[in-house]
Amino acid sequence: MKTLRWRACALAVVALSGCGGGDKAPVTAPESPRGALVRTDTYGKIDHDMIDIFAKSSGIESLTGTADCDVELRNVVYQTQAPDGATVTSTASLLVPKGDAAKCQGERPVVGFGHGTSC
Repeated sequence: MKTLRWRACALAVVALSGCGGGDKAPVTAPESPRGALVRTDTYGKIDHDMIDIFAKSSGIESLTGTADCDVELRNVVYQTQAPDGATVTSTASLLVPKGDAAKCQGERPVVGFGHGTSC
């Protein structure tokens, strides 16, 4: 098992070594602070009944159980920095639990994260 971990680590180092470095000029700070919020929009909602229908039809209901909350779909637009130092606009989507139940309200941890691009 240790050998497998070391091989995986070595492979990651080799793969990531191509993501940066070189003789390029230093990157300058963006005009807006990285992560500066431009706007947020709510663009949809999936109610808990639809979530249950999807879970049942896809055969994962035994893993997920029934949904207690609806889900609000949000789009977040923010400023970030491109590899060349230019300020660029980027977007992210958030799926936020909504509903009257206590578990559908208040602060919650991020439980999933997906990165849409890579080096």
